[in-house]
Amino acid sequence: MENHSTPSKEKNISVKQGMTLFTLTFIVLLFHQLIDQILNSQMVDAMRRETSLFAFIAFGIFINGLLLTWIYPPLLLYFFQKFHPETKAIPFSTKLSDYTREWLRGMGDASLWMFVFIIPGLLRWIEYTLLPFICFFDSSYQRGEQDALKLCRSIIRGHRLKLWLLWLGFSLAIPLLLTGLFSQYESLFKHPIAGSALVFAEAFFQLLGFWLLWKFYLYVINKSIKPL
Repeated sequence: MENHSTPSKEKNISVKQGMTLFTLTFIVLLFHQLIDQILNSQMVDAMRRETSLFAFIAFGIFINGLLLTWIYPPLLLYFFQKFHPETKAIPFSTKLSDYTREWLRGMGDASLWMFVFIIPGLLRWIEYTLLPFICFFDSSYQRGEQDALKLCRSIIRGHRLKLWLLWLGFSLAIPLLLTGLFSQYESLFKHPIAGSALVFAEAFFQLLGFWLLWKFYLYVINKSIKPL
């Protein structure tokens, strides 16, 4: 395993900084939920009228979900940089550009796997959930010494099950549980207070899951470093 540096010990997150991260998560998820519900209502209407707009609206829903997976991690990592000052040497715009390129590569690779088998393609996509941390914090990648996708697969060797369980818990099980229990309050237009409270709960678990994913990244990186 090649050597690559890890971020130094992070500073303690203050209550104010924690609230900033949570507020950002809440706003992103609220905005995403509003767009999703508007598009879904339009799609139902298009299905009833049997118009050609159905395909365009369905594509919009897909893009809306896809954009959330792209823009959400960089927004949080912009604030994570405050706890690791040594990573600020490279401009955020450069890191975002690198991450966007690697995100598209990872999505393309996982999609090719899905054309063959759905489950292996999904598992490959889960492995690439560490891409934002590598693009923003791994100095060996930033120096051009590592390929981000190969590094993702390399550092989780022996830890795949932990990553899969973490992703399944916070990206699938908890959202499905919340939706199943409180589906009647999901509409922000019919139940603005209850719907916002549901988004509030989702934001909490999203942020908790992202923080645990960050800790998992630090764990596997430290495990993969060669002793001197």
